[in-house]
Amino acid sequence: MREPAEAPVDLLRERRIELGLPAQPAPFVPTRLLLRRGALLGGAVLLVSCAITAAVNWRGQQQQQQLELLEPVAQRVTAAEAKLRRLRTNTAAVNKKTDVFAQQLVAFRGGSPLLEQLRRITPEGIQLQELLVGEAQIKLLGRVQIGNTPGPLERINALVLSLSQLPITREQGVKVIKITREDGDDPAVTFSVEWALNPKVRLSLIQLQELGAIGLAERYRLIEQRGVKL
Repeated sequence: MREPAEAPVDLLRERRIELGLPAQPAPFVPTRLLLRRGALLGGAVLLVSCAITAAVNWRGQQQQQQLELLEPVAQRVTAAEAKLRRLRTNTAAVNKKTDVFAQQLVAFRGGSPLLEQLRRITPEGIQLQELLVGEAQIKLLGRVQIGNTPGPLERINALVLSLSQLPITREQGVKVIKITREDGDDPAVTFSVEWALNPKVRLSLIQLQELGAIGLAERYRLIEQRGVKL
């Protein structure tokens, strides 16, 4: 008959009691169970990491697609802003030149109606850049873009004929001084014209009113009523 196996001697029992720990040690956990728990925990962490990485990549792809969709819009906005800046610059330049023309013609007798006449007869496509006002003549400097119909020479000839037909123009008083072609990104033709005026010719009151010179017409009318010859 076999004798019962003796219980193993616990050498650390007294030490655990001294430290205030339970007298019996914690039950032994098999290594296989620990490995299984560690594998499950590590797998869970790995799955969470993969899910976060996938979500970040998906979000990045979504943002990239949105940026690609917005890129043409941004390009159009940039182009529109550049065009608007060019238009503002051109408008400011035209307004500045118009102010210079007006200041020069105000000093000339009958300058206001003369400016209105010049505005009315200038063909479309001609840009007057400078006016040099003398005692009885005006020098016009202008520019015409190339590529439109009618062409630059036809437009300049039309301006010359229109100036020649004005009552205030001296006979054979319109001369083309210079015509120059400018090539480049914005090809154009520049020109200069001398316009000689007849100081003896004065517009009638009706003509002044038609040209918008109401104040000048009223002054002429009052002077004539007093019998003063102009």
